[in-house]
Amino acid sequence: MTSLAHPPGFSPEAAAAIAYDLFGITAQTQPLPSERDQNIRLYAADGAQFVLKIANAAEDRAVLEAENAVMRHLQDTGLCPQLISTRTGAEIGQSGEHFVRLIAFLDGVPLGNAPSHSVALLQDFGRALATVDHALAHFNHPALHRDFHWDLANAKRVTTQHLPLVHDAALRTHLQTLIVNYDTYAAPLLPALRRSAIHGDANDYNVLIDARTQRITGIVDFGDMVFSHTVNDLAIAMAYVALGKFDPLAAVAQVVRGYHAVYPLTEAEIAALYALMCMRLCMSVCLAAKQQAARPDDAYLGISQVPIRETLPKLAAIHPRLAHYVLRDACGLPPVPHAPAVTDWLRARRGTFAPLTGYDLSTTPVLGLDLSAGSTLVSSNPADNAAEPFTQRVFARLREAAAEIGVGGYDEARLIYATDNYATGAVTDERRTVHMAIDLTLPAGAPLYAPLEGVVHGFEDASARFDYGPVIVLRHEIPIADQATATGTGNSDFGIQKSFYTLYGHLGRDSLEGLYIGKKITRGEKFASIGAPPVNGDWWPHV
Repeated sequence: MTSLAHPPGFSPEAAAAIAYDLFGITAQTQPLPSERDQNIRLYAADGAQFVLKIANAAEDRAVLEAENAVMRHLQDTGLCPQLISTRTGAEIGQSGEHFVRLIAFLDGVPLGNAPSHSVALLQDFGRALATVDHALAHFNHPALHRDFHWDLANAKRVTTQHLPLVHDAALRTHLQTLIVNYDTYAAPLLPALRRSAIHGDANDYNVLIDARTQRITGIVDFGDMVFSHTVNDLAIAMAYVALGKFDPLAAVAQVVRGYHAVYPLTEAEIAALYALMCMRLCMSVCLAAKQQAARPDDAYLGISQVPIRETLPKLAAIHPRLAHYVLRDACGLPPVPHAPAVTDWLRARRGTFAPLTGYDLSTTPVLGLDLSAGSTLVSSNPADNAAEPFTQRVFARLREAAAEIGVGGYDEARLIYATDNYATGAVTDERRTVHMAIDLTLPAGAPLYAPLEGVVHGFEDASARFDYGPVIVLRHEIPIADQATATGTGNSDFGIQKSFYTLYGHLGRDSLEGLYIGKKITRGEKFASIGAPPVNGDWWPHV
C-alpha cells in the first residue's frame, strides 16, 4: 500500500497538544496543505513561528532521518529550515503511530502565490536550486536510494501504468505526444546524466520568496528526496514555473540561466531537460488520476491539475529541438550543438560553392535592397505594398543602379510582415517581424543552381497568401572525416548527425516537378527557378 493510505488527521487541538508535549511549545495552529503527511503552522506566544510535521504512519523512519541529515547539511546555504529538537534532545518525536518533527518557520510567501514572476525572480530560483544541488553533489544516505513513485527516473513506468486512468481524450493525446518526445529525446541520454541526492519537489508552493526584493528566501519540504538524476531537480522546478505562463519556454529558460550560472549543466543534461520537464507534468496528471480514483473527496490532490491541463497543449506544440536550442542559448552555449562545426566547415570551403543564381557575385553588379521599417521602398499604405506595385518599385530601383541582382538583408525588421498572417499562434503573443534569410531578387523564371551537393529533405507548395509558395529544403552532410575533426570543438550533438540545411522559397511551381524525398542534387545542378506572384506567395520575384 502507498503512504496515501495512512495519512495523519489530528485536530488543531491535538496538534497543539503534541507541540507542547514533545517540544514544550504553546502555540496557536494553522493547517498547511500536504499530499500524504500533516503540516501545521505554529504561532508561539513569544512571536516565534514553527512548522509541526506529522508523518504518514507508513513513512519509514530512515527516510525522515535522511531528510534531517539533508537539512543539517544545507544549513550553510541559508535556504533550508532549521530543525528543532524535542524536550529530550531527539530530532524525531512520536505520537501514537506517527513520527513528529519540528522546524523553524522560514519567512517568505510561496512562489505560487506571487502575482507575477519577474525575470530576476526566475533566475534567482534557478540560482537557489543550483546552490542546493551543488551542496548535495557529494551527500549520500542509504534511505534516499529508494523506489519512489514521484522519482522522475520512474517516469516512463508511472505514465505507462496510469495513463489509461486519464479519461479526457484531448488531454491524453497531449500526454502521448510528450511521452513520445521523452522516449526520443530524454530516455536515450539517461545513462549519461549525473546522479545525486535531490530535493525532488521544488514546486511553486515549496519555494518561498521575498516579493519585495524578488529573491528566493527558502526551499522547504524535503519529503520527496531521492537519489536520482541531478538534472531532475531542475526539470521539476521548471515544470511548475511553466504553469500559467503565456510563453512557458521563455519563462523556464530564465530558471535554467540562473541554475547554469551556479552549477553548470552538462550538454547531455541540457539536451534531456525539456522532455524531462514535460514528463514531470505527465506524471502529475497520471498520478493525480490514480490518487483521485482512490480518494475522490480529497481536493488537494487536484490542486495543480487545472493549470497543468491549460499548459500541456502549449508544451506539446513546442518542438523539443527548438526547446533544446533555447535552453542551450540560456546557458550561453551555441544554440545548435554542431553549428560551430558546420560554420567552420563552410568557412574553410569559401569560394568553392557553385553560384546559386549562375552569376559570379564578385563581378556581377548587385544592389543592397533596404526593406526594413525605414525603407523608402515600403509604403505606409499596405495596398501599395501588394505584389504588383512593390515589384515595379524594386525593379525600377535595380534599373536605376544598373544592377542585375538585388540583395535583401538577414535579421532585418520589416513592416511588410505586420499582417495577421505573421501571428505566431498560441505559444507566444509575439509576431514574426524579422527576416531570417537572405533575399536575392531576379526576374521571375530565373534559374537557380545548387551551391553544393545535397539531397531533397522536404518540399511543398505553401500556397497561402504571404507564405513561401513552392519551397524546397536541401540537406547537406559534413563528410565523415570532417565530422571527426569537427568533433574536436567540444560541441557534442548526442546522436544528431552533423547535417545542415538550405531553404529556397518563393519558387516557380515547375520547381517541384519530379521531386521526391532523398533525391540527390549535385553541385551546380539547376534544381529550381524563381517564381512570380501570386504563385510564389504573392510576393515580388525573389528567392
